[in-house]
Amino acid sequence: MWNLGIRLWAAWRFALFLGLVAGVLFVVYQVDGFGAFFGWTVVLALAGVVAVFYILRDFVRREVDHRRGRL
Repeated sequence: MWNLGIRLWAAWRFALFLGLVAGVLFVVYQVDGFGAFFGWTVVLALAGVVAVFYILRDFVRREVDHRRGRL
């Protein structure tokens, strides 16, 4: 059951980060529209989403291995 809990926690953190990214993009869009600043913000936001995904994925793998006694 702890395996599911760790995975749900990671999914929740990822969803929170996606909400933060959506909020930032919404504010930038309201201020600038579809300008160059918005485009670069989208690029950085997508890079951040990918980075957070891999960070959480590696954390879950390490935590599952640790709790199974493989480390």
